[in-house]
Amino acid sequence: MTIHTARTTIRELDKPGTDAEVTEFHHTMLVPHFPSDEVMPLDNLVHGVREGRTRVLTVCGPDGAVLAGAVGEWFPSSRVQLLSYLVVRQGLRSQGLGSKVLSEALSRWTEALRPLLILGEVEDPRYFRDTGFGDVVGRVRLYERKGVRALPVPYAQPALGPGLSRVPGLMLMVFAAHCDVRAAEGTINGGVVEQFLTEYYTVVEGDASPDDPQLGAMRAACRAAGGLPLLLARELPTFPQYE
Repeated sequence: MTIHTARTTIRELDKPGTDAEVTEFHHTMLVPHFPSDEVMPLDNLVHGVREGRTRVLTVCGPDGAVLAGAVGEWFPSSRVQLLSYLVVRQGLRSQGLGSKVLSEALSRWTEALRPLLILGEVEDPRYFRDTGFGDVVGRVRLYERKGVRALPVPYAQPALGPGLSRVPGLMLMVFAAHCDVRAAEGTINGGVVEQFLTEYYTVVEGDASPDDPQLGAMRAACRAAGGLPLLLARELPTFPQYE
């Protein structure tokens, strides 16, 4: 199916009474398009939207059907917005829908929240091949064409809920950075990233123990002298623990 992006509309699921639409988005856009360990529990999504911590932005066709979407989670202590999901319905990719919702999401979130960073979790092509959930290499190329860069952090997504596992081997990528967080040309303040990691793990897993080896490795990387460089995926160091 060919979709003309000019005939699509942007809709944010942020009004009272959108629980059913958020539930439908979870069932039709998240569950089929991501591995189970990468999908947040439905209750977390619904409650996050109700409380204003989570923002869901959708691209809808002329008939109102959701074609693409972006989900962002706000971490106020670190002032970081996490792009948790960017999704395009199967069969509709490479038509500009993902770019449209991403551009709109970054613009709206920047204006509304004034974040220090907008970060995203992205599968590293070195550790993820054909997962059945989209083109890993193509996704990274798309982001890099838009100026998105990766951080040299051995990133693992926390376990998003009971019965779910952490997801190692992801890249933590920078989609936007406020001037206040830039340490020097091409680098950002690793302290802000470390604060975000601590906040994220505490919120999601209930703990950010200093004895956690995975989290400890991420924190240590954030303390690199001179800040964290913004890199292309191919420039990242290897992480033996994920080989």
